[in-house]
Amino acid sequence: DACSQMPKPCYLALNVWITTASLFMFLEHYFRTDDMSQLGKFRKDTNSTHDISYISEAENMSSVPSAMYWTCIFLIGEWANVDFTYWGSRLSIIYVLFGITMFCMPVGILVEAIQSGMLLAAESKKMTEELLMPRSDSSKPEGPQGSQGPQDAEAVIALSTDTHFPAQRLACREMPLAR
Repeated sequence: DACSQMPKPCYLALNVWITTASLFMFLEHYFRTDDMSQLGKFRKDTNSTHDISYISEAENMSSVPSAMYWTCIFLIGEWANVDFTYWGSRLSIIYVLFGITMFCMPVGILVEAIQSGMLLAAESKKMTEELLMPRSDSSKPEGPQGSQGPQDAEAVIALSTDTHFPAQRLACREMPLAR
């Protein structure tokens, strides 16, 4: 069920990831000696010639794969490196507002599919336990359904063919059929 919903959000997330990684790499390299950065502004204001490097993440984002590594960390909400250039910091703000949301859509679809699968498995297990539990005579339904109720051996065997519960299937095969 979730497989049919996954291609479009995954494609969108992959595009967001690769595009923003490329943008981060470009912005960090192009503006690494920009006067808009805090250290660049300090150098300009004080005419400093000290051996102080500019603030930038250019050394961590030297290629698109390395930028993809760091942006993958950013997309899950962890900001291990925050010393961006001025324009890199603006891209990180956009990342927080939109990128993480776009990347979380496939994760939400997967989590919902796992949750509904677990609920179906629990419901099926509960039905199997109800079918295998012996009934007292007072709880048997009256009428034509009384002898062919849920305790019917064919119903138990039909339920035992469920592929989600192989242990119960084996237990049901070993049960003697009583008519």
